[in-house]
Amino acid sequence: METTIESVLPWAHELLRESHVPESLLNAELLLAHATGIDRLRLRIEGKREVTSGELSLFSSLIRRRARREPLQYIVGTTEFMGIILSVNPHVLIPRPETEVLVERALDLLRASVVDHPEVLDVGTGSGNIALSIRRFFPAARVTATDISDRAIETAMQNGRMNRIDGIDFQQVDLFSPLFPGKKFDLILSNPPYIPQAEFETLEPEVRLYEPMLATTDEGDGLRLIRALLRIGLEWLNPGGSMLLELGHGQAETVVREAEQHGLQDIRVYPDFAGIPRVFSASVLQTESRG
Repeated sequence: METTIESVLPWAHELLRESHVPESLLNAELLLAHATGIDRLRLRIEGKREVTSGELSLFSSLIRRRARREPLQYIVGTTEFMGIILSVNPHVLIPRPETEVLVERALDLLRASVVDHPEVLDVGTGSGNIALSIRRFFPAARVTATDISDRAIETAMQNGRMNRIDGIDFQQVDLFSPLFPGKKFDLILSNPPYIPQAEFETLEPEVRLYEPMLATTDEGDGLRLIRALLRIGLEWLNPGGSMLLELGHGQAETVVREAEQHGLQDIRVYPDFAGIPRVFSASVLQTESRG
């Protein structure tokens, strides 16, 4: 095999295509860019450039990992969310674009708030993508971020340091344990594990085999954590406070009905970029004013 950029790409592309990797050429280019340190957009311009033996060995290793359907983001170790570069690993869910809808709606609520320093709780923070985005784009917020996984908390804290975003209180806690006695929040955010167990078995290998099951499915009907958050929202939220939850496909009608039964107000559901009802929003009745 020749060892120029333009000669190794077709081999990698074909191997990924045969392995049914979506966007196989794009994946091959991204991994070659990672292995050589050349920007992907310059790969074709520098097609005659020789790939060194070390670069070729690394590239071959990366391509074979991707051919086994290991997620691209785990292989390169980073991903982007809301313009923030995040470190990701198999201990945390890979942030999805649809979660940006939740963050945008949260920022709208914070900007409209009359509270000077709103208390925000991010439940199941994972890589920290939601909490870090809130602090970057609304630094007046006081953010608490929780996760049951100590490895996830370590990753989120690392991402905070890497992006020089501070002011977040990271806590390793179980949602079903007593959390913050006496403390209440103005905004609760969560992208909980909402994929039903039956659906989990049909997911792409990237999710089913590599992403943390704890952050993906509740091993039930997909609504266990959502129902828990609805129940405790009234207890944790300040008067006039709001809750935003990411939902799975087809869950919106059930969640809205149960939220109404719990007495939550101003219930709304926002679509994601594909038009799927994705982000649930509700508030606690305003009974007093806060400054």
